[in-house]
Amino acid sequence: MKVRFSAQARSDLKEIFDYIARDSRQFAQKTRASLIFRAEDLAQYPYSGRVNEKFADSKLREVISGNYRIAYLIQSEVIIILAVQHSAMNRE
Repeated sequence: MKVRFSAQARSDLKEIFDYIARDSRQFAQKTRASLIFRAEDLAQYPYSGRVNEKFADSKLREVISGNYRIAYLIQSEVIIILAVQHSAMNRE
């Protein structure tokens, strides 16, 4: 399977990077790389994430990476990363 990042997920990663880079550009790069690595790991283990409790669709899942939640959708040959949010953020 391939992993693709939605426009929203790319924007989320940029916002996370920009926020952390205010204090440490090096840590921002490390955090972004870690999140991308975790998302790309879903190509091997697409069902490793838990089903999002707000939806009955078992193809809409999420994984936690550090303090971040990665929401994704499993499609036939691709995993779409929908959003990357700090786990303290409201998911509504």
